[in-house]
Amino acid sequence: MDALLACENLFEAVAEVVSAKLARDVSDTRLPRAALRAMFLETLQGDERVGADVAAILERDPAAMTHLQCVAYFKGFHAIQAQRCAHAYWRRGGFENDHVSFALQDRVNELFAVDAHPGATIGGGCFMDHATNVVIGETAEIGRDCTILHGVTLGGAGRARAKRHPTVGDRVTIGAGATIIGPITVGDDATVAAQAVVSVDVPPGATVVETNRFLYPSDHHVLKERDPGLWQYDPTLHAQGDRPKRGDCKWPYDDDAPPKPSLPEGI
Repeated sequence: MDALLACENLFEAVAEVVSAKLARDVSDTRLPRAALRAMFLETLQGDERVGADVAAILERDPAAMTHLQCVAYFKGFHAIQAQRCAHAYWRRGGFENDHVSFALQDRVNELFAVDAHPGATIGGGCFMDHATNVVIGETAEIGRDCTILHGVTLGGAGRARAKRHPTVGDRVTIGAGATIIGPITVGDDATVAAQAVVSVDVPPGATVVETNRFLYPSDHHVLKERDPGLWQYDPTLHAQGDRPKRGDCKWPYDDDAPPKPSLPEGI
């Protein structure tokens, strides 16, 4: 902590913390601490996205209390900065730079359970909450001010060496366990609900639930006004009326569907 507090600016602090976490004491020749620190400082120095990420955490996470806490202890923040460093080396190309970027990806996956390919791009103001079991593919693009919960997959479709992963717009929220597949576009201000599976384009401002099922803000007969105090998707805000009895539950768009059979008493 003394070394962290002695840092003169945010970029030095990030380089100090993330290099310490990623360094391998047992195999120091692979990811030596001093080299890692220099790499992070060189690639992140002056990048406004770093400060935007810290501000996003403090704005959206009630558990975040100080800037120091975010920089020192939030592994989602650490994983994003490491991916940005890896991305810088990935863009430079060449055998050595490629292997530096892959070594960083491998260590971040091992340490934080975040598998983000160095080819992906992540905009500023990204808040990766809990940051466990997150997968971000090579050609994925994430816009500004996005929120990504744990268990999210931005996966590819097809085997061609081409664009095959999602493009996520600005201010998008992706709920826990959501899977977004293929070279599709998730529009600005959209919400992907927890456990949703998405393989088609999502219009701006829409909420997608289940498998490619959309709820639009203009559908006032379906949606209630969203609580401004909540940034995350809450399915109880989108249901009208009292909760139906078990066995009778259906979404509002299912009016034409045949009635589901009622379960026997006691089940």
